[in-house]
Amino acid sequence: MQQLVLLPVPADTVDDSTAKASMGRTDMEDKPRKIEAAVAYCAERSHEKWKEEFLADPANRGATSSVRVEVQVPGGQSKWVREGAGVEKLLADTPGAVETGNKVDLLKCTASELPLQFRGANEASARAAAEALVRLAPAITDGQTQGVDKASIRSAGVAVHNCWMETNAYQKGTSPQLFVPFDELSEVEQEKDLVFVKLVLEFFEKDGRTGARAGAEQV
Repeated sequence: MQQLVLLPVPADTVDDSTAKASMGRTDMEDKPRKIEAAVAYCAERSHEKWKEEFLADPANRGATSSVRVEVQVPGGQSKWVREGAGVEKLLADTPGAVETGNKVDLLKCTASELPLQFRGANEASARAAAEALVRLAPAITDGQTQGVDKASIRSAGVAVHNCWMETNAYQKGTSPQLFVPFDELSEVEQEKDLVFVKLVLEFFEKDGRTGARAGAEQV
């Protein structure tokens, strides 16, 4: 029986378009992974940034705590609201709502210790920031963050604020001043939204440097 011998194909005969198409697919598959990593990075760090902003706000001068109380509303859903007037307002506006007795001090807990309501809200805001930035400046997924202009950062901040209003609609009765367009917020409140945008940019900048180092080591 005749034996079939396979000869190696010279490297210069490989179709370059095939290689490019493969690289394109890799980039497309890598972008969602990077977005998810950016969301996780941002959500984890945003609570510590919130603490810093809270304590820096002149309105909170001397504060040592920021307590939220759990209130169960009809249907079994729980809402964590500001101790005092926040609880009173929710109980008055929601027949059948009752306090569970659970409390949490947001200044004394880590991101992982937050109630699900706050963890979910932080993740949603982080995702809004990441998706807005990638849409407005696609090159950031390659670590090119220097080219992101102020208009893009502001637009991402608007996306974060709109997301916050949606996920925190139950607070509209107690904090109506926050349920306004982004440009009508105070600088302090705008910064709370922009924190998510800055953290996402920070992630992509670090990710870009890591990728550049890895590429240099392979050369």
